[in-house]
Amino acid sequence: MTVRVFKIPVKPEGLLVEVEGRFSVETEHDAGGMARAQLQALLSEARDRVEDDALAICENEVFDLLFACVTSFRSLAPAQQQQTSGVVVLGMTGVLSAVRALFGGQTSGRDSLVHCREAVKMYVFLARWILQGGEEAEKQSKKRKVASSSKKKQSGWTWEAEQENVLLQVSA
Repeated sequence: MTVRVFKIPVKPEGLLVEVEGRFSVETEHDAGGMARAQLQALLSEARDRVEDDALAICENEVFDLLFACVTSFRSLAPAQQQQTSGVVVLGMTGVLSAVRALFGGQTSGRDSLVHCREAVKMYVFLARWILQGGEEAEKQSKKRKVASSSKKKQSGWTWEAEQENVLLQVSA
């Protein structure tokens, strides 16, 4: 399998421009405008693919959906934010295990190393934009809470805990 080079762009929109030999987004999804049930089903499918093989991120079917979720992270419902972050963290964990196996001599091959390198870059790119989107969503949420005097029951998921999880995976 030929692996296209993933060049981390300064802004996500850089991946929407096709450059020969480089990875780019092929299908633009409107994650923010998608029905929650449909997005949840697509994210579940992406999670299954990444869980089976963390290198599946190098396939446009998986990456393009996560790219759409990350670039519209603030407009996603908290459950979809959590699901998106969970897929990326799961993939980072898997690809880092694959890298350890390569360097530990458990697997071999230059193609495997190149594939892992490109997958790591993709997960780092996604994690970076999740962190930014999460921080922006948290700021918006705090502003709404200050403006609103009503107290609603919060879900068990918090951005702070997820942010720590993402950062721990990147530094592992």
